[in-house]
Amino acid sequence: MAKADGPSPEGAVEEVREAELWADGNFQDFGRRLPWSALHFRPEAMGTFGGADALDPPGTDFAIRFIRSTWKYHDISAERMSRDLAGLPSVIDRIETYADRGLIDGDRPTAADFQIGATVRVLLTVGDLEPVFEGSAAERVARRHFADYAGLVPAGAFPAGWVKGRSAA
Repeated sequence: MAKADGPSPEGAVEEVREAELWADGNFQDFGRRLPWSALHFRPEAMGTFGGADALDPPGTDFAIRFIRSTWKYHDISAERMSRDLAGLPSVIDRIETYADRGLIDGDRPTAADFQIGATVRVLLTVGDLEPVFEGSAAERVARRHFADYAGLVPAGAFPAGWVKGRSAA
């Protein structure tokens, strides 16, 4: 589990638990908001999450109503979406730190691997977000432990310039 330069076994348990709790709370909410945010701009893509093609006009009308209610339920706004997207690189950096410390992305998965990986796997269904995760520990954990999901919100859903890439490590 822990890499050679990672925490001691005694410390690792508590640190994995802290990473798991962060992923179960803040990160999971983040992972709910961004896909619904993207679907706002590409509601026809909602059909792909059920294994079908893009929705036809009547289906898209339904999706628009459903997505609006989801935005209200999750308290999503354009301002919040903008903040979430701006914060994505630091979220990925946090996950990289967990991997560097041996808390995730090791030979034996931890609870934090599964909490983080599940959320990232959902985020990877948003084409605009794939390049931001590319090559990261977050992407490795997600793809290692979770199968491809049906569904894709094609790249170009978010307003131009709102998705920022990670800095080179």
